[in-house]
Amino acid sequence: MRPRSHIALRGLCAACVAWLAMGALASAQDASTGNGAEGGVTTDHGAAHTTAQTSTHSGPAPTSTSPDASTEPVIDPVTAPPPTTTHTTSSGAAAPTGRAADEEEEDDGDGRDIDWLWLEASGGVADVNLVAFQNQNFADVAAGASVFSQVHGTGPTVAVGAGMRFWWLAIGARATFSFYDPFHIGTLGAELTLRLPVPVVEPWIRAGFGYGWQGNATYQGSASSFQTSTYGWTFQAGVGLDIYLLNWLTVGASFGLDVLNMTRQRDPTATCMGVTDVCPSQNGDALGVQLKGIATLGLRF
Repeated sequence: MRPRSHIALRGLCAACVAWLAMGALASAQDASTGNGAEGGVTTDHGAAHTTAQTSTHSGPAPTSTSPDASTEPVIDPVTAPPPTTTHTTSSGAAAPTGRAADEEEEDDGDGRDIDWLWLEASGGVADVNLVAFQNQNFADVAAGASVFSQVHGTGPTVAVGAGMRFWWLAIGARATFSFYDPFHIGTLGAELTLRLPVPVVEPWIRAGFGYGWQGNATYQGSASSFQTSTYGWTFQAGVGLDIYLLNWLTVGASFGLDVLNMTRQRDPTATCMGVTDVCPSQNGDALGVQLKGIATLGLRF
């Protein structure tokens, strides 16, 4: 019969072996759980961050990284520069964007913002009546009268103009010359034009003030004839439109109206004619009108 001490020693050893086996099994289960939930991959703005999970055991647990995690650097959305885009023109070249594109478009506009110099040449038909509104000792226009009848006529007219233009406002000067039989009317004055710069066609309205004169003013009386100087001031107005064939070339049409206040200078050698109410030895005054239809060719610089 074995002593009781041997039996007790064997029981103690068996208990130790069982305790060690249980501990090893528990460690294996913890290790497998830690490997399954170690790290997840989160992405912020295209950059991957790897997180590690620490084991609850006393020793540090290994950290693993997911094989498909990105290694791109993290971009701060606050300090990062804004993306730059380019627009491709029809020719295939990249055009600048933003303010540069706006400036380029402004530079490549229709060329109608500023004209440092504009030149115009015009031609058409005019009709004048020097005593349309007033006739004070200027001419005898009574029926059948043969004295001082050179106050009305129809004939060709020409004009030239030049000036500057700033957006919708143009300033300049214009000279006109109208040919009547047997006299002519000339004007020279400054003008102001308001223009509406719509695409292709540009309507405008014009007003001006200047000097006018009557040339070849030879008045034939019933008994004699005499020459005199006739001049005064003129108010000019007009409406029309210009068509832009090119940025620097225009054609246009307009209708003009000139109000003429002409003074006939006296002829001290002439005598008053009893057959008329006009006395050529005294000054005469008239207020008339001149109408013009004109076609224009213009150059813009």
